[in-house]
Amino acid sequence: MHINLHPLWRFTALIFLASFPYQEANASSRSEYRQAKKTLSSASSRAVSGARRDSCGATERLKAFQSTLKETNTQARKWSRRYKRKFWKIYKQYRRWARKKIRLYGTRCEVKKMAKEAAEKVPADYQKAKSDEDACVRYNQTHNNLDYLEKINRRRLRKVSRRTKRTLYRLKRKYYRRNKRLRKRNWRACAKQWKKQVSKVNRFTCWRKFRPRSRRKRGTLWVGGSYEVSINGVSCGTSPFKGRLRPGSYNVELRKGDAVVQTYKINLPRRRLVVLLPKSENTAIAAAPTPRASNTKKTDGGGGLNLNLGNDSTSTQGNGSTPPPNSRQNQAMNNGGQVDDPETPGGLNKTIQRKGETPLFLAVGTRMYTRSLTFQDDLYGKLNAYNLNFAPTISIDLEWYPAAHFTKGPATYVGLFGGVHYTVGVRSVQATAQGESVYEASALSWNVGITGKIPVGPVFLQPRVAFGGQSFDTGASNNPNLLIPAVDYQTVRLGAAVKWNINSTFAVRGSANYRIPLSTGELGSDTYFPKISGGGLDVGAHLFIRIMPLLGVQVGAEYVRYFFAMNVEQNDPLIVGGAVDQYINFDLRVSLHF
Repeated sequence: MHINLHPLWRFTALIFLASFPYQEANASSRSEYRQAKKTLSSASSRAVSGARRDSCGATERLKAFQSTLKETNTQARKWSRRYKRKFWKIYKQYRRWARKKIRLYGTRCEVKKMAKEAAEKVPADYQKAKSDEDACVRYNQTHNNLDYLEKINRRRLRKVSRRTKRTLYRLKRKYYRRNKRLRKRNWRACAKQWKKQVSKVNRFTCWRKFRPRSRRKRGTLWVGGSYEVSINGVSCGTSPFKGRLRPGSYNVELRKGDAVVQTYKINLPRRRLVVLLPKSENTAIAAAPTPRASNTKKTDGGGGLNLNLGNDSTSTQGNGSTPPPNSRQNQAMNNGGQVDDPETPGGLNKTIQRKGETPLFLAVGTRMYTRSLTFQDDLYGKLNAYNLNFAPTISIDLEWYPAAHFTKGPATYVGLFGGVHYTVGVRSVQATAQGESVYEASALSWNVGITGKIPVGPVFLQPRVAFGGQSFDTGASNNPNLLIPAVDYQTVRLGAAVKWNINSTFAVRGSANYRIPLSTGELGSDTYFPKISGGGLDVGAHLFIRIMPLLGVQVGAEYVRYFFAMNVEQNDPLIVGGAVDQYINFDLRVSLHF
């Protein structure tokens, strides 16, 4: 039997028969795509399971997941076009997710390892800095310790567990101050060693060979002893000398005739000073500070000075970041070994200076204050109370330790302080039946005295003795119907303040004073209460924020209270039991540090 088909049907049948192999390949791609999707889903879940407890293991599993993802992508190239496109969308999502998680858990793992290492390394290094016999080696070790703690401090800890943060914070808080105090002692001892060895400095003969391009891009090398010195194979004269070199790595050889006595491998960063103090067979190396601008950034990768010191095949390594000194330190090395405190900004020779401390402090700004004057047990009700909501004041405060500019020791603990606060634009208003009566008011407070600054652990104790005055005139003294006495307190103030420099940027201070009134102005006149007696006190708290080395901001509050007993007699025209005059001050000032 023969069947005749229309040509269109013949074409359709041909296409149908030809699509069988494609349908088979599409079915195979579909099954492989579904299987790969399930595999990747389960692998991604396993990779991040338990990541909070084991971030290092999660990082390794995520890297293995990345390898699996790449292999699956290679296999997907054999699939049909439809499932290639589908898998490519999933592949991009998983790849982006894996990279993000590896960064997260990799950071946690790295910081966790660093905390574990620091818990063992920091105390051990501190003991090394205390126990070595050579002062310059101890000094270098303290620099290594401070550099390592600064490296921990610079580490970003946003995505780290609280336990790890707490461990690192406690280590830095405990050992940073200890190493700074130890560095000061070791630096003085090392400078004395240099003074004993060096009485005359010779000429550095190869400065042209290693000449720095600019002042900012140079380091300094000091070599002690009496040796023929060669740097990178170039003869540079006879030690002791001081040479300026461009930053880089150098091989320094000390010779006696044709024999090489000692070999040093040093890495000299810019604006740093390396001191080599050889002693017969034993050697000492110290990283000493050189002048550096306050805004200069460290260029060495480790955050400080990297020194490799060796004798032939033996070498030791150290990393120490050194503070900037000034010319006084260079002079001190030739003057009995007394050097400036390396902890102080700018290398100034001040014993009282710690973080953020300067000999001269000036604050200029504004003070907003309120006043409340009330009388108790007013038998006849003749006296009027006075209330002031807010009034602006021009405020200037000064604190100066003059001896800290040129000496050190207990003399730097004694200073002077003073302040002036003048109120402007204040008016007194009395409400009457006929309207309001307005009076021009005036107010002024001032003080001057002697203070101390005694370091007690991490804080400063500041005992104070001062003489001051505080006056307030409502302007209504000529009004017989309005009895508000003008006050003019002259007081002796005895008290103390405690200041804590949290770091070089923030500091807080709390103060308390007792005020002994010597006079009270019109309040103690014959018109009012001639037998008045009483006292006063004030407490305050302030926050200091250092924005720049010479500029900062001061905010704070102060409460002042005067209390009086009138000691009246039965025949007096005014019978009042007592009075309270209190002020609440709010300060906002710009501070200058010199």
